[in-house]
Amino acid sequence: MKKRILSIMLSLLLVFSIVPAGVLAQEDSPADYGTPGVDYAEGEAIVYVDGGAAALNNTKSRSASAYETEELMTVETAAKPAAENSPMLRSAASQTGKSLVLVKSGQDTESLISDLQNNPNVEFAEPNYYVEAYGVNEPTDPGYKDQWALKNQLNNNDEQASNPAVDINAVKAWESTVTTGGTPVVAVLDSGVDYNHPDLENIMWTADAALQAKIGGGTYGYNAIPNEDPRDPMDTDIGHGTHCAGIIAAQWDNDKGVAGVSPNAQIMAVRFLGQSGGDTASAIRGYAYIQAAAKAGVNVVAVNNSWGPSAVEGRQLRSVSTVATAIGKDYGVVSCFAAGNSNTNNDLNSGGIVNSPYVVNVGAMDSEGYRSFFSCYGKETVDVFAPGSQILSTTSTDKKLAMNEHEMPTQYLPQIQEDKDSYFYEDFEKTTSKVDLRLLDADGKVVETAKSSALSPGYASSNGLQISLDSIKNGDAFAIEMVFNEMI
Repeated sequence: MKKRILSIMLSLLLVFSIVPAGVLAQEDSPADYGTPGVDYAEGEAIVYVDGGAAALNNTKSRSASAYETEELMTVETAAKPAAENSPMLRSAASQTGKSLVLVKSGQDTESLISDLQNNPNVEFAEPNYYVEAYGVNEPTDPGYKDQWALKNQLNNNDEQASNPAVDINAVKAWESTVTTGGTPVVAVLDSGVDYNHPDLENIMWTADAALQAKIGGGTYGYNAIPNEDPRDPMDTDIGHGTHCAGIIAAQWDNDKGVAGVSPNAQIMAVRFLGQSGGDTASAIRGYAYIQAAAKAGVNVVAVNNSWGPSAVEGRQLRSVSTVATAIGKDYGVVSCFAAGNSNTNNDLNSGGIVNSPYVVNVGAMDSEGYRSFFSCYGKETVDVFAPGSQILSTTSTDKKLAMNEHEMPTQYLPQIQEDKDSYFYEDFEKTTSKVDLRLLDADGKVVETAKSSALSPGYASSNGLQISLDSIKNGDAFAIEMVFNEMI
């Protein structure tokens, strides 16, 4: 570990990043696609084609008749797809009649893409990549005091302190914002949302029977995972989408949990990530649903995408860039994407992971304004840094998994979890600490041992262990040793 460079903090509506990391294959370098079955689905490709699936038969390839196709999304004004190796792409051109189509065949993916690119109707083809699970008064919710991202009380905002407090300046934004027009709807494209959560149930967007018949899905949104009920976007696996939804719009002033960044927004749940992740085809199905909702008159203003591929190998997601551009151009929807969690310079990945004039790429920072140790970065490809470490928010109440198996650890949520549901809260956050914490230098020598003490303001607990890193110089390696001693 090393001390982190201070990042400039800018305000942003959506403030969470959690899993993405790169992709876009160069068309002339098939080896850059990654590993079949690990980075992408073997024998599958996503194709941007003029004329839809039917146009894929217009080829001399003997394999064409064996294609299994699925129309994922019609790009109505067909924004020009993201160009490869173009770091500063920020433009879109209008065309017509193009669609993103999922193609499956018995071929390997490299051969399939090679055949598809011989079709004059095909704009581009890429693998189906796997992705992982990125003027009002202040709220009165009990957890608000611990939401440092909204109002950081570290050092009591002492500007002379060596470790400054930063946040998204939400209080001033709330004071100066005037809400006009219809209720804004934010689509959370993720693992779904727990629409029964007590801090979310009253801020969920809902579709009546007539709208469901028109755009598909169910009451609270859409499930894009094959072989699951498309009407039910419940977050049953990892709790990640629920966590993001709470950050964005958890209900204010209900004497429960936390407060969302937006006091007026509603959440549209779009599930495409399961316990084992998801793929770009399912993400595009999700975007197609959001597109249909916007076309039907739903006031969708943003899509939150805290996900991405698991490996950065100089590849991008051109298909996702294309749909984000299309929905932005046609309906004014902004797509927010997490920059990634692999501590990588995204500028080295030509053009970034998702590249569009309608996309904001967000890196993560901590409560002192430093880049979070896991966050990707890049002067050209990351637009803004926002709070992303130790963020208190809602988590799924689904009972299929034990709380300690959910993606969002319960130790971040002591205010909204029962003692009996949280091992960490019950055993290690009482007045007597049962944790040993030591700071070690590069040679393994103990530099400092932490003692139980009252924590600085802004943390989720009022008592615990904290250790200073002042004795570590910039560039020096160090380790923190933590030993849990359970009292029986």
